[in-house]
Amino acid sequence: MLKRFGFAAVMLLLVPTLSCAGIITSYVASNSTGSISFSGVANYSAVKTFTFTANSGYTLDKVTLKIGNTTALPVTPTPDPVVPKKWSYTVGYTPSTQTLVVYFKTDVVSLIALTANLGLSPKSIPANTPLLITGSGSSIFPSGTTVAYTFTAPGATLDSPTGTATSGSAVRTNFTAPVAGLYNVTLLLKAGSVTSTATAQVNVISSQAQESNFCLSCHTGGVPAAGYLGSLHATASGAPSCPTCHNPGLVLSHPGKPVATLGTVCSTCHYQGSFPGNLSFHNDFFPDPGNICLTCHDPHALLPINLAGLPKPHFSTITSASDPNYVAMYVTPRTSCSYCHGTPLRFQNNTTTAAQARTDWAKSGKGDVTALPWKNSVTHDWKSSGTANATPATTVATDCVRCHVTKGFTQYVGSGYTNISPVGSSSDKSSEPLTCNGCHNTDRAVNPGFSIRSSSYVTAYYNYSSVTTKKLIVKANKFFGYKPFYSPPTPTTNGGSNLCISCHTGRQSGETLLAANKAGLNFNNASFINSHYMSAAGTLYQSTGFRFYTSTVRNKYLISGGGLWHQYIGTNPGAGLPGGVNGPCVGCHMASDPASTPRHSFNSVTKESSVLSFCNNLSCHGGAMDPDFPTLTSGYFNDSLAALKYLLQTKKGIYYTDVYPYFYDVNGAQFKAWGNVKTMGAAFNYNLLIREKGAWAHNPDYVHRLIWDSIDYLDDGVMNNSTPAAIAAMSGQPFAAGASFYLDGFRK
Repeated sequence: MLKRFGFAAVMLLLVPTLSCAGIITSYVASNSTGSISFSGVANYSAVKTFTFTANSGYTLDKVTLKIGNTTALPVTPTPDPVVPKKWSYTVGYTPSTQTLVVYFKTDVVSLIALTANLGLSPKSIPANTPLLITGSGSSIFPSGTTVAYTFTAPGATLDSPTGTATSGSAVRTNFTAPVAGLYNVTLLLKAGSVTSTATAQVNVISSQAQESNFCLSCHTGGVPAAGYLGSLHATASGAPSCPTCHNPGLVLSHPGKPVATLGTVCSTCHYQGSFPGNLSFHNDFFPDPGNICLTCHDPHALLPINLAGLPKPHFSTITSASDPNYVAMYVTPRTSCSYCHGTPLRFQNNTTTAAQARTDWAKSGKGDVTALPWKNSVTHDWKSSGTANATPATTVATDCVRCHVTKGFTQYVGSGYTNISPVGSSSDKSSEPLTCNGCHNTDRAVNPGFSIRSSSYVTAYYNYSSVTTKKLIVKANKFFGYKPFYSPPTPTTNGGSNLCISCHTGRQSGETLLAANKAGLNFNNASFINSHYMSAAGTLYQSTGFRFYTSTVRNKYLISGGGLWHQYIGTNPGAGLPGGVNGPCVGCHMASDPASTPRHSFNSVTKESSVLSFCNNLSCHGGAMDPDFPTLTSGYFNDSLAALKYLLQTKKGIYYTDVYPYFYDVNGAQFKAWGNVKTMGAAFNYNLLIREKGAWAHNPDYVHRLIWDSIDYLDDGVMNNSTPAAIAAMSGQPFAAGASFYLDGFRK
């Protein structure tokens, strides 16, 4: 079996020349045992690297090198770190002839069979207690074969986690974990190229759970035992044991006292400002808690129960953003019950109208506890994603807190859009949707009527920085806050739509790209400048798209006349448009009659027929609107975006996905080779509009121009009105007809 196929696999003849270099000649390999190749120029090369690859059933035996007439000596080739059965060796320059001989042999390792087995049944041990773990149940064939073993247990300490052994019983390590939890222990056995793994779990219980073992030895199974062992009381450091709650301050005795008879046993730990901090907010509602905890929580599992009519959205025990069950909550350390419920004098009392408003809000995107804008993630903790002592007018620092957390939002609006400080610590894992007090004033002393929160004229910033550009402050103030029919415009300070606009302006704009280009950003190696999501106000007020300026035309995007009418809704402009003082966002998306279709659903024209009726204004659309118009137009709008995406791919090799950073090359790498600002501008417009599904309705003319110009440029790199021809060239694509219909053959 160990017979060697000892042939001279490579003959290296390094013949001296006048230039003292060598010439490498031919070599031979056996197809049955392996193959050999070399890299480097085969002419006057000082060094050359040879690669040996063994065929199936064979492995490398040895390699020898003979220089001139010297004795052939063994040399050590380098194994390939990725490809098994592959080695390499580099031959250096010498003026003498060199002979490299490669020997292959039968691979006896391929006959080895390994089966790793930890032999652990479900095991529970106290924290900081060593546990001997062995591989005694493992199978090693042939017997006596030397195997390398490796133990791993994330979060735990292992002594001698690696070594070699010839039997499973000799494979061993001591496991110790300092913190309670469920640990995965993995054993890897390896002999040559043969491997086997096995995994078992060790349940490390806390000192308080160990202290509770006396109770749990009898109280096995059922809700009390199972609930307690699965709760934070059994796993968190310093949490209580059974005696802590049932015999507080007393020597353990039997029977223990029911928690309900012990008065404020819960509040001895969970008082305002105490550990854990994310629970102390309960005392804001119940200054004298008594046993109020048991009204909402199972006393052992601690999970919220529905005795008080509080379903999961109000409270959640999921505290890890990586958990697929993680949700936002209505009630957190930053939100109070009173933000949505109050005295009979306030809107949020339990009248039919108030209850309907809360229900509709909960069903909307604003109250969706599973929606991505509200849930913390492994990369974003919204409440701590802010920057103290900074304002949007002076910084490019993090400011997610201003829109993704209710307290951060009210702080931002109340400061005149300047305060972007964090409003919580990442140690608190809770997150919340935009609760009622985001838009309504909930201070009982100041505003018992629960009226709309005061908000001023919105100024947006699209700041950016890089090593090249340094800090760029890009300001835009073309947003609602005035009545544009009047000359000069009449400022307003409390239009309700300002609340909407403050978060729907996007994070970057086309002006950011232009500013970065002016500052010298290298668009041959630049990460995509992200427009962010749902920038409806940026579209409505034509402030976010990338504008394809030419040297002679700087006013191509100054929409006027009827193109501005959607901005005038809710501003009392006269001219027959719907009136009001709260602007277009409120005027369209909260225009319904609460008795028929609720205002707090915030629905769009494609979801709510009453809003479509609202749009059937003779002065706006010349009569009743076709009921199919919104659905058809949004479809054609999406077709035109599909055409834009198609050109990005076919003309520029730019592939779009929904995964950040969105744009990739054909090999799946992040796209950075834009070439110039206009190419990124076309991609920017696509990303902006594909994430603003109502753009076609918010500002039809502006959106039409952004798509038209992006296609015009991508088609041939020149702004020459080639969009119709570019669309015609896509006639075989399923979106071509809809794109042609939407763009309508001319630039609006």
